[in-house]
Amino acid sequence: MKKIVVDMTQHRLYALENGKVIHWWGCVIGRPGADTRCGTFRIRAKHRDYVSKAYKVPMPYTMFFDRGRAIHATGVAYGRSFLQAVGLGSVGSHGCVGLSRGAARFLFDWAVVGTPVEVTRTSGLTDDSPPWPAPTE
Repeated sequence: MKKIVVDMTQHRLYALENGKVIHWWGCVIGRPGADTRCGTFRIRAKHRDYVSKAYKVPMPYTMFFDRGRAIHATGVAYGRSFLQAVGLGSVGSHGCVGLSRGAARFLFDWAVVGTPVEVTRTSGLTDDSPPWPAPTE
């Protein structure tokens, strides 16, 4: 069984199969005032080439999971994830979960509509291996 876990403390998104981490990536989460909501959701819709209705910006490899919140590719994801992790929350999103283009493409192809998405403050998951795929913007 496939599952996506977003750990907001670690700023990581984990892809799990049968309860085992198969990949993880640094991710961007909602900045203060535009928080990514904690909870258990499911992928509701997928759009390979989506344009935000609210912000008029491209959101490649979009997977909606909570109202207007989605997992999608975003610019400079690894750098923004690091800056958020060290306390510069102003580089966050409007509530979506942002990944590098390569990571978003992999996840988009891997996950299906209905895949569970758990957004949590602390997942307890760890993986000391490097993220996959290599960071690409």
